[in-house]
Amino acid sequence: MKEIILFRNVGPSRLRWRFVVDDYDTIVLEGPVPDDYTSSIPDTKVASPAATTIVHKKHLETLDKRGIKYEILADGKINILSIPSKERHISQFLEYQKEYCTEAIPNCAALRQQMLNEIEGSGGIECPQCELNRIKQKYRDLLEQVIVSP
Repeated sequence: MKEIILFRNVGPSRLRWRFVVDDYDTIVLEGPVPDDYTSSIPDTKVASPAATTIVHKKHLETLDKRGIKYEILADGKINILSIPSKERHISQFLEYQKEYCTEAIPNCAALRQQMLNEIEGSGGIECPQCELNRIKQKYRDLLEQVIVSP
């Protein structure tokens, strides 16, 4: 798991925005960062500059693939400009411990319950990360096909 905290302009405000991505660079959690936030992801050794550059490029590729608009600031930080509604719906739907349904997702409640049943069948909150990532990727792929974009 990797955690990325970026700045996002929302109207006149600049918010800290958090992405948690798995080892396959799939966004598993996304949203604003509370003021009292402390990372739940343990610190690991600092990557070499070359590795940091490669990870950075992979994250940019993921943002591009998902249609997330951003700009790279002079200091190397990424400023999220906009997140497509389709990606926002998918990311919120995939959050395991947060209820989310929308009319943009056909048969949302049943589909979400099906996903949660699969996660629970694999161990629930203790589900191995690789299995949780597989399940979420399965539903991400499905939602990419069925979601109704405005």
